[in-house]
Amino acid sequence: MSKMIDELIGEMYPKKIKLLATDLDGTLAEFEKPPLPKTLEKLKELQQNDIQIVISSGKNLQYLQGFAHACGLCNTFLVAENGGIIYYLSTSRPGLLYVATSEKLYSLRVIEKEVKRRFGEKVWIPNNWVISTFFPHERKIDAIRKIVEQMIEKYHFNDIYVVTHADAVDVIPNNVNKGEALKYICKSLGISLDETVAIGDAENDIPMFEVAGYSISIGNKKLKASLVMKDIVSTLDLLTGLVKTKSN
Repeated sequence: MSKMIDELIGEMYPKKIKLLATDLDGTLAEFEKPPLPKTLEKLKELQQNDIQIVISSGKNLQYLQGFAHACGLCNTFLVAENGGIIYYLSTSRPGLLYVATSEKLYSLRVIEKEVKRRFGEKVWIPNNWVISTFFPHERKIDAIRKIVEQMIEKYHFNDIYVVTHADAVDVIPNNVNKGEALKYICKSLGISLDETVAIGDAENDIPMFEVAGYSISIGNKKLKASLVMKDIVSTLDLLTGLVKTKSN
């Protein structure tokens, strides 16, 4: 085990981990692929050791619900639309806990209309509740982002920001991010943020890293994280071993 991992374990050991918040695409699973069986096995093992699991993603709630059901995950918090929606998936009392805005912002509606006018059927815009997401068919991510940023500057839309992914562009209200969602969940459960671990791989995971007690980046050394790991399986192996050590 590397010196960096040893140092992280030494830092984490005095505290009990109570919650794990993980990104989905590029972290928990490869893009457009199911998670590895070993990944699910480790997640469920953490749940058996009383670790609350939170899946936090830019995807919409319906996608996350389908993903969680297909994976057999239960008693899990689903954070959709980059923190705009929080849902608790449970066999007993599933339910919507939080929606950031009662209706989509005017600035987002204007941008959606313009992007649709320019790109037509070459871009797919899902029917999100809180944020706007653009999936260009030919992966013209930079072109979409440029148009959005030009509109933000032209119309002084100071209530939104832009995040790009490998397959999409998100335009998000300023008060919405994965970090705020994590704080909301921890407050509702009475868990200290110091007792949480956040795992991610991209720009939209940074707010979650900034508030979590510990952060682990999957393969992205540019993110400021407590630790960089090569894949999710080795990461969950590390956390499972740490949790078991503390419970003994």
